[in-house]
Amino acid sequence: MMTPFEHISVLVSIVIGFAVTTLLAGAVRLVHRRSTVVWYWPSAVWMLTVLLIDIQVWWSRFGWRNHHTWTFAIYFAMLLVPIGAYALSALLVAETDESPIDLRKEYFARRKVFFGLLMVTVAASYLPDLLADGSLGNRFDAATKAGIIALNLPGVLSDNELLHKGLTVFGLIVILAYIGVLFAALPAA
Repeated sequence: MMTPFEHISVLVSIVIGFAVTTLLAGAVRLVHRRSTVVWYWPSAVWMLTVLLIDIQVWWSRFGWRNHHTWTFAIYFAMLLVPIGAYALSALLVAETDESPIDLRKEYFARRKVFFGLLMVTVAASYLPDLLADGSLGNRFDAATKAGIIALNLPGVLSDNELLHKGLTVFGLIVILAYIGVLFAALPAA
């Protein structure tokens, strides 16, 4: 018999599985079409960063295994982040009919939606804790999320290429540090 957490985890795992599959399949598709792809390194780095985000989202859900009072609102709030992670993955590897595929052009065509969705997804990650116990969760986690939201706002507002290259590198560093500090090991039962 499944516990409530195990039952709830199924759909979260499926959505994250789709996010990872979409991202990896899109990356492989680009490699297969590499002779008709104009590569742009920030796109490739964001693919890696979003892959790490996808995996971290799934990993972090384990922290809810001891939560016993589930409501539809908490569950729905918990699903918003995997849904956002899927959409971010899909935006990075969206199909285009153009040949060659110009990843720089695609990046800047989608930047407002991508960075806006990234900010909304991170903001949505506060909701499960707010609904479950009225808090923002771990203080370091909450502060880091607020910083991530603020630091990605320029991605929506500016099309400055140097700024976007900086956001790309900083995004990867932040997610690596975030995982390293908060999620390096599963908490003991």
